[in-house]
Amino acid sequence: MEMSMVVAGDLTIPAGVTEFRVPIEFSDKMKTEGLAIFQTMMFNKGSAYDLWWTGQEFKDMRIEACQQMLEVDPKIIDSFKAENFDLAIGHFHDLCPLAIAEKVDVKKVVWITHGTSVYDFTAVQIGLRTFPSFVPHPLSSYGDQMAFIDRLINVIWHLSTLDFV
Repeated sequence: MEMSMVVAGDLTIPAGVTEFRVPIEFSDKMKTEGLAIFQTMMFNKGSAYDLWWTGQEFKDMRIEACQQMLEVDPKIIDSFKAENFDLAIGHFHDLCPLAIAEKVDVKKVVWITHGTSVYDFTAVQIGLRTFPSFVPHPLSSYGDQMAFIDRLINVIWHLSTLDFV
């Protein structure tokens, strides 16, 4: 189960794989439109502030989507439990896969990432320290050379995204 943000091309489900899709209905239709803007900015050029602001709006949608996925028909949850999975794989961009794995009694979870980036809110969940005074946020445009104001902005960004579930 996952909230698929972007699907491109003709994807086919491999033989022997059952797909469960949970239709998500967001209470705020304006945020649904904002998701399209967020996706565009993620894959095109957007300013660091635009990404930060849109991400703050997006977190409410992710929480709402996760709640709906966790409240799915109990028969689906029971079917997952009956499979007795040994391992769940989730993307570190969202905490919901961890909650779903817990709900279906999967004991081992692999939390994958793309590249070497780790968001602050996920680092906190797995006990890693981030160093925002000199390590740029993965979505920022900062590099390894930051002026004092850049470092300050980076720390503020860090503090504002700790609850980004």
